[in-house]
Amino acid sequence: MILHSSGGSFTWSDGWYLAFCLPLFRFLILRWFWRLGLWFYFLWRVQELKLRLIPIHSDGAAGLGYLETVHATFSPLVLAISAVCSAGFAEDISSGAMTFDSLYSSVPMVMLFTAALFMGPLFMFSHKLYICRWTGISEYMAMASRYVNAFDVKWVRNEHATGESQLGTADLQSLADLTNSVSVVRNMHVIPFGRRLGLELAIAVLLPLLPLLFLKYPVGQVAAQLFHIVSGL
Repeated sequence: MILHSSGGSFTWSDGWYLAFCLPLFRFLILRWFWRLGLWFYFLWRVQELKLRLIPIHSDGAAGLGYLETVHATFSPLVLAISAVCSAGFAEDISSGAMTFDSLYSSVPMVMLFTAALFMGPLFMFSHKLYICRWTGISEYMAMASRYVNAFDVKWVRNEHATGESQLGTADLQSLADLTNSVSVVRNMHVIPFGRRLGLELAIAVLLPLLPLLFLKYPVGQVAAQLFHIVSGL
């Protein structure tokens, strides 16, 4: 392909690309995949441990919510991978080896690959989080039932309780706190990430792919169409 693009002759730019740019690019790619492999191995070792998961944890993932923050830092790498794919698509479309309509199936494949690579490993914690959630619901529901029964006996069924005695009591606030705690357990994630991580990675994938639209809709044509719509001329 290099000789074809240069008219069949080998140039200094071709040598620079083959001797430096391409090996450096492959080295960086392999280096990042090696790091990802180490990180995924670490996650696998962690999930093999006897984790003390707390269903009432405020991160909504029994204490594993920080893993979402870690994977969000991979967004620049996702952006770089998407940029490489975008450049490859642009070259294939420009050379006629690929049609623009093929992007409708290729782009979802890039997004699925990214999701599998940067979100898939977190699913190895799903089994333990699922057990933690249902165990927590059972335990905290039982505690809530005991507390509500005691609250009902003390403040509702008690004929000697008055409105003045209920003012400023900590039992009412404790009841509200208990309700919030049970809601946290019921809404706990069974995977240690939420929609925010998916949205960040999706944006990182789509941003480098957006310029491909100019291959089908040239800037001049789009500008002229917008001018016609706005001005009516």
